[in-house]
Amino acid sequence: MKRTHGICAAVAAAGLAVTGLAAPVAAATPEEFNPDVKIQDVTLNGTGCRKGDTSIVMSNGNKAMDVLFSAFTTQAGKVPKDNGTTPWVDRANKNCVINLKLSYKSGYTFALTTVTARGFADLAKGSTGKQITTYYFAGMKETGQGTSDLKGPKTDVYSYSDEIATPNWSVCGQTRAFNMNARVQVAAGSSSKSSLSEMTLDSKSIDVATKFHLGWKNC
Repeated sequence: MKRTHGICAAVAAAGLAVTGLAAPVAAATPEEFNPDVKIQDVTLNGTGCRKGDTSIVMSNGNKAMDVLFSAFTTQAGKVPKDNGTTPWVDRANKNCVINLKLSYKSGYTFALTTVTARGFADLAKGSTGKQITTYYFAGMKETGQGTSDLKGPKTDVYSYSDEIATPNWSVCGQTRAFNMNARVQVAAGSSSKSSLSEMTLDSKSIDVATKFHLGWKNC
């Protein structure tokens, strides 16, 4: 009888051990991605932008920075003026230089990975338009550039995409300076003397913007 009780006790103990081994282990909760990005010290200069008509916002859950213009239009040809006249303009240029800083939580590092941009062109036959955007984050080995060369006749959205071959990662948690220069040039060329040609970076649609895609890592 004592032996029987001993066997039962051993089986019960083994059952407890097996039960203990079979108990599910709670999965570790992944840390929430939240670099808490802040855009600081913004300055705007140029004929294509002013404080009231240019905005810079974070999007895609802090994985992109959008630059939106609402009054960036370059016109050549028979250009209407506020005084009611329509003088002939052979060539026109506008630009916008933006400087800012991105700050974010310690424990994160980021790099620029891709730049995409969209705009709208309404170019008469014989005219041309060109949009050039240069950009630079402190620490990058060289200044990046995206270009759109257009010829009239054309009335359509234009776009470009520039993928960064070797992303440059920021110092862990350190505020990083950014510079951008957007330029739009329109030439009337041989277009009709009654025509108007224009090229815009206006963000009349939220899809029409310059978007800087950012990659993030923990550090």
